[in-house]
Amino acid sequence: MDQSTDAARARDESALRKLILTYAICCDTRDGERFGPLWAPGAVLEGPGFKNTTQEQFRGVPPALN
Repeated sequence: MDQSTDAARARDESALRKLILTYAICCDTRDGERFGPLWAPGAVLEGPGFKNTTQEQFRGVPPALN
């Protein structure tokens, strides 16, 4: 890999770490307002008995965690 590829990879990895950490903090603190914008337009969060596709639905996830 050349330096520009290494730098791009480092930026990507840093962005992913930040996303994962923010996701976890939002869930731990039940922060739906901060959680919603983590999801890209067109994203789907689906599991047994639920399917979330809108920012409003995504924002409702952390407060609903037990």
